[in-house]
Amino acid sequence: MELEGLRVVHALPGRVRLKVAKIKGNPALARQSQEKLAKVPGIRQVEAKPGTGSLLIHYDMDHLFSTASLEILSVTLGELFPEIEVLTLAAWLASLAENPGAGTSPAIAAGLTGSLQAANTQLAKLAGGLDLKLLVPLTLIFFGFRRLWAAEKVTFPSWSDYLWFGFASFIMLNRGLVEGSSGTAAERKA
Repeated sequence: MELEGLRVVHALPGRVRLKVAKIKGNPALARQSQEKLAKVPGIRQVEAKPGTGSLLIHYDMDHLFSTASLEILSVTLGELFPEIEVLTLAAWLASLAENPGAGTSPAIAAGLTGSLQAANTQLAKLAGGLDLKLLVPLTLIFFGFRRLWAAEKVTFPSWSDYLWFGFASFIMLNRGLVEGSSGTAAERKA
């Protein structure tokens, strides 16, 4: 994913590495970028390397991709890189917010994500609100219990594999729900 001298090299939820043409060979701008971006709500740490033109940003997904933080981030990036049109920058940030792992293969990731979201939305309408985040794990768990009760002689996948895949996929697909259920109400708000 690229935007006028800003390119996502690698992205994972909570971490993104950007190549910034203007920072390469410019220690003053690298330092300024690091200091300004570190003040944006939701950004935990910024490492700017003028030798490579790299910006490594560690962030909290829940806080950074809120509307208020995205606006502050857009203004901050606009100050650092005034040559980029503000609306283009805002659209770029919104696409990163929707697809935080887009650094590897943007076209494939965007197409796959869009298709899965559309299918999930349609399925939720048809299934009375149940979506893939719940139905996939439940299906795997169902197959696990079915295999357990039927005592079939097939070696792989066994009933325990289905149960484990169902449990693991539920945890991965519903991370916010699972993580939000622990701790006090004050801790969850923080």
